[in-house]
Amino acid sequence: MYGSTAEDILTGLLIHARGWRSAFCKPDPPAFLGCAPSDVPSTLIQQKRWATGLLETLFSKSNPFIATLTANLQFRQCLAYIWILSWGLRPIPEHIVSSPIHISCPRLMNQSS
Repeated sequence: MYGSTAEDILTGLLIHARGWRSAFCKPDPPAFLGCAPSDVPSTLIQQKRWATGLLETLFSKSNPFIATLTANLQFRQCLAYIWILSWGLRPIPEHIVSSPIHISCPRLMNQSS
């Protein structure tokens, strides 16, 4: 799993499952600065990589459900990890829910402002 692009989430999940606690750290000046994609195609590729890595973790043997049942991961932590790990699946129901609006109300879609 550590070849994944979401190994930071997996590391957090595993240390929380062992009972460790975490804290928010915001040093001044910022200590951890990353780089972001500069154009739309690169951004889409990065988003796809993140979604793939998160889904790999969600469907692996280290998923939050198993960690809650067999380790020290609290239920609220399980819910938080599921929310993060299911990020790549969220557009599917959003698209399904929004599709009937386009199909049933074509007149609304063609109105000009």
